[in-house]
Amino acid sequence: MHQYTAKLLPFGSYVLDLRSNSSDIDLICVCPNFIQR
Repeated sequence: MHQYTAKLLPFGSYVLDLRSNSSDIDLICVCPNFIQR
């Protein structure tokens, strides 16, 4: 059986530590290309 993983990577203002209580978190999901929404 194969085991696959995915990673959620933050970027933008969250990574730059420029966030506030009302700001959102920008994330990108890195996973194998055969995974669909």
